[in-house]
Amino acid sequence: MTLLTSSLEHLAADIEQALQTSQTQRLQSSLDRLCAWLKTTREPVALAEERILHLQSLTIKAAGLLEKSLALSLQRVGEYLLQTSHFTLAEAAAAEVAGDSRILFVGGGALPVSPLCLARHFDCQVTSLDWDLRATSLAHATLERLAPDCRLEVRWGNLSRCDLAAYTHCWIASLVDDKASHLRRILRANPGIQAVVRYANDYRRIFNYSLPQEALAGWRVRRSLAEPGQLHDTVVVQSR
Repeated sequence: MTLLTSSLEHLAADIEQALQTSQTQRLQSSLDRLCAWLKTTREPVALAEERILHLQSLTIKAAGLLEKSLALSLQRVGEYLLQTSHFTLAEAAAAEVAGDSRILFVGGGALPVSPLCLARHFDCQVTSLDWDLRATSLAHATLERLAPDCRLEVRWGNLSRCDLAAYTHCWIASLVDDKASHLRRILRANPGIQAVVRYANDYRRIFNYSLPQEALAGWRVRRSLAEPGQLHDTVVVQSR
């Protein structure tokens, strides 16, 4: 086992123990350390596919639990959430978001930092969508306390419950699985929309869902954002 993989396995063990004992502070510390590890690692990480999927399951479960806890307490959001929010404006610039844009954000979660960033910065209409009923309820409460006048609506459900033709842009969060089926549905419903998809296809899959190349069938890539140290990559696409 290399030093890199040994360090990662220790982090994974910490996350698993924190999940089992519901230690929120330890969970946040472990995820922040994982975030720093992912940002600074440059060499390939040799992990078996089965191990990658196990780590992915752990970290995504941990991120969801931590978001709910932070939404309840409204404490600091942590490095891994702050960095994702910071990158949102670069994505928005690539997708040419403006004040008259209408944005659907799939996978907004309990603490919809990125949707809130978009709504506040551009003063545009944003809908944050999540299939997790508890996360949606917490997001409602968080917005009522933090940004009651913001043009951000929180909805529970999946894409089948949305009028996709009403939007100019659709973000798909990195923690949303099966991006291919989402992109097919979006393309059928609204060929003129721009999709902004967060993903990772390398070792960072331990903290993100991937985007297979075939998922982009029917789409034209307008911009790719893959900066060193970023927790995920982003692609901005439009119909061909």
